[in-house]
Amino acid sequence: MDDVRNRDMKDLINTLFFLLNQQNIHLHQIAIEEKRFRKSVMNFATTHKKVEHVCHIRDFQLLLAENARQIQIHHEMLQKYLDLNEDLKDTTLYQQAGEVLKETLSTLK
Repeated sequence: MDDVRNRDMKDLINTLFFLLNQQNIHLHQIAIEEKRFRKSVMNFATTHKKVEHVCHIRDFQLLLAENARQIQIHHEMLQKYLDLNEDLKDTTLYQQAGEVLKETLSTLK
């Protein structure tokens, strides 16, 4: 029978992978919206169009900040989970969790 702790660890790992993917999406959205804003400035677009782009950029930045906060929370949760379940060190999930923690740590800096 499958250990419940492995299932819980896998859920935490998948959540962190999802959040990292979302972070990349938000960064891409910000870059695209900044590109659209620069293009509208170069084409002398109307002011409301420029403001709309700036509002979108700000919205995506807020989403990115919330995503970073969620990554921090789940990073700490997974770290605590690994500390409490050190007897699972020999499993591949435990090592994968360590790699995910390193990856999230690099994105939080």
